[in-house]
Amino acid sequence: MKIKKINFINNLLIKKLNLKIYKSILKIFPNIKLRIKGFSTVIELKKKYIILYLKIFKHTSSFLFNNLVDIIVLDYPWKKSRFFINYIFRSSVFNKTISIYVKTSLNNYLYSISNLFNSSSWIERECWDFFGIFFTYHKNLKRILTDYGFKGNPLKKDFPLIGYKELFFSIFSKMLKNSLIKKSISK
Repeated sequence: MKIKKINFINNLLIKKLNLKIYKSILKIFPNIKLRIKGFSTVIELKKKYIILYLKIFKHTSSFLFNNLVDIIVLDYPWKKSRFFINYIFRSSVFNKTISIYVKTSLNNYLYSISNLFNSSSWIERECWDFFGIFFTYHKNLKRILTDYGFKGNPLKKDFPLIGYKELFFSIFSKMLKNSLIKKSISK
């Protein structure tokens, strides 16, 4: 019985803190799309304001969302704005998470947040490698998990399941290659 009361009180406190953050966000940004989902706040932003809003969320004493947890990309090829990029931030001071998402299409770009959050550099490179989402002002935007000669982006929904060319291992080609290497070394 005591555990249920403690959990109930904790949930009330968390919801009250959510409402406090919700109200303070609406005071600063009255035209923002905002909703509370479970114990976190979800915000939709336009991509041209992402740097400005993230600076405010990181440095304002009401929020202090100073840790980037992850960047998640969702691909909906049938929509005009094909990609939903979801940034998840955590406030170590208030022990809160916030989810900010941005919509973009295939040929558009996003602004890199690697100057604000150092951890985003690697995650943005993954998004570029797997989905082809270009981040402007990124210091080192190149492939990291696929080969440099790889064509396409493997996590897009329209990428073929077997790739663009089929690769397989052949013991005969390996033996031929080894014999050619031995001949060139012996000369």
